[in-house]
Amino acid sequence: MENRRSCINPDDGIEKLFRYRIHPERNLVVVKLLQTVTVRDIARWESVMIQEPLFSPDMDGIVDQRQASADLTRDDVTELAELTKTTHKVKGRWIHLVNDPMPTAMAIQYKREVDEQQEVEAFSTIESASKFLGYNVEPYLAALEEESLAILSEI
Repeated sequence: MENRRSCINPDDGIEKLFRYRIHPERNLVVVKLLQTVTVRDIARWESVMIQEPLFSPDMDGIVDQRQASADLTRDDVTELAELTKTTHKVKGRWIHLVNDPMPTAMAIQYKREVDEQQEVEAFSTIESASKFLGYNVEPYLAALEEESLAILSEI
């Protein structure tokens, strides 16, 4: 599985919040939240991600929020949706892997706000995410999980 780790600047602290890999062979970005994040953290991370040489706005993505989530209000979700639609122009299929009601509700709101440009779904299982994308996503999540565990042990 060919992939590339992020080029996040370790001095800005964001590497303690997110870990991601770009898999160009699958046209896929996999993101794991390591700690609770805010709207500003997400906006900063998205700005970094879209600068990656291997990133393309039409890539599919998985945001794993099962061990940490985003501390967002409805207004924050609207702000992120506008950023996605106007500045970042992301348009692939994106999955939010969630296991709590609040992140699920926020993902559903986000889905409604970007619906014409981007297909977004919230799932609680890897099986459902795999079915949606049409292939087994578990190996991509597992590779990122190993790296994330190493980082979390250092925090």
